[in-house]
Amino acid sequence: MEHLIRILPIIIPLIISMIAVGVSIFNLSLTRKQLYASIVTKNRMTWMEQMRTLLHSFIELCLSPEDDLVKAGHIVAHIDLYMSPKDNPTHRELSTLLHSMLDGSDVNIEPLVECSQKMFAETWDIIKLESNIDLKQAKSIARQVYLGQTV
Repeated sequence: MEHLIRILPIIIPLIISMIAVGVSIFNLSLTRKQLYASIVTKNRMTWMEQMRTLLHSFIELCLSPEDDLVKAGHIVAHIDLYMSPKDNPTHRELSTLLHSMLDGSDVNIEPLVECSQKMFAETWDIIKLESNIDLKQAKSIARQVYLGQTV
C-alpha cells in the first residue's frame, strides 16, 4: 500500500497526459476532416456557380435572334476547360450536347438543361458525401461518383 501511495503522484499525471494526447489527436483528425470538407465544398460550389453562369450565357445566345457563333464557341471552349469528358460520362454527354448545338445540328435546349441539372445533382451528392464521412472514404466515393460508377 505504501508503494502505491509513493507512485500515485507519478501515475495520475501520466494517465492525464495520455488522455490529453488522445484528445488532441482526435481533435486534430476532426479539424483536418472539417478543413478538407470546407475547402472542397467551397471550391465545388464555386465551380458549380461558374458553370451555371457559362451555361446560362450559352443558352441565352442559343435563344437569341442574333447568331453569334464566335462568342458561343468561346463560351463552349470555356465550359470545356471546366469539365473532364474523358473521365466523367455526364461531362462527356454535356460536351457532346454543347458541340452539337454549336454546330447548329441541334438547337433544342431541353437536353442541355437536363444534362446540366444531372451534372449539378451529381456534384451536390459528392459534396454531401464528402462532408459526412472520413477523408479516405470521401475521396474514394467522390472519384467513383465522378467517373459515373455506382457507389
